[in-house]
Amino acid sequence: MENYTLYADKELFLLISEGDEAAFGHLFNRYIEILHPFITTFTKSTVATREMIQETFIRVWLNRDKLPAVESPRAWIFTIASRECIAGLRKKLADQKLAQVISKEMTPPEDATFQRLGLKELEQMIHEVVEQFPPQRKRIYYMSREQGMKIRDIAQAL
Repeated sequence: MENYTLYADKELFLLISEGDEAAFGHLFNRYIEILHPFITTFTKSTVATREMIQETFIRVWLNRDKLPAVESPRAWIFTIASRECIAGLRKKLADQKLAQVISKEMTPPEDATFQRLGLKELEQMIHEVVEQFPPQRKRIYYMSREQGMKIRDIAQAL
């Protein structure tokens, strides 16, 4: 087994591009301690940070054919990690919005019930007040509100 600690990142990239899994493991171990605090500033979660690191290195491995052309391995890895964080945050935001929509649809309309109860109470109060009106005013009110007559039609009817 070769000792990869002496290799620079660029040399590790060349070995990884040739399919050297041990070099990949060394690169992973070299960067995990550096990436962890960086990604945690975005995710605020240890579990999410681990997932982002894993996704970052999956991308490194899947793009290993491009590694020889990378001039700055550290910047390239951090760019991938940043993009993974942004994608993860977008997904989290979309999930939160979806949860809010589902929550609104699944929550029984308690406000509507309270509004209906309030409306019934208001209707009762109006009815009690209208019952105290003089007979002619009460008749006009009922013609307007309950029969839906217009003022001109009420005047003609009276």
